[in-house]
Amino acid sequence: MNFEKKVKDAVRILTSGRLFYIEQIIYDKENFGNIDVVLKSADINIRFIRDRGDVWCQLGIPDQKKEWFFLEDVLTIIGIQVEPFDNEIFEMMTKLSKIISDNIDLITQAFNKNNFYATRRKLKEMPKGRISDIFGIELKDDTKE
Repeated sequence: MNFEKKVKDAVRILTSGRLFYIEQIIYDKENFGNIDVVLKSADINIRFIRDRGDVWCQLGIPDQKKEWFFLEDVLTIIGIQVEPFDNEIFEMMTKLSKIISDNIDLITQAFNKNNFYATRRKLKEMPKGRISDIFGIELKDDTKE
């Protein structure tokens, strides 16, 4: 099965109802097999990435094209816990596409115009909390809207 077909199969739950469309599929076999797949909708953008063997998923909104947030952090904010997954990109894409599909209303609500800045502030605080927990230090709050 070719690469593009594997991507399409993995995200079919998001694209079959035409809620999302695939904007880009990049596979760079010369650079560690890096992958960047972007799905778009009117309200939410999704990126699936594999970089040097590490995989992750990010969400963004169309109005903030350069700002992406880790899906796991977004799900934590809306009260959804995700079990860890391995670094196999297509398995990760399939599992997270299902989770996004199942929770699209909550995700969209978190990123709508009324909630975006509050959601963004919470998302920007999450890495600081992780660093504080790991190293036992307090980080200065420099979050600006």
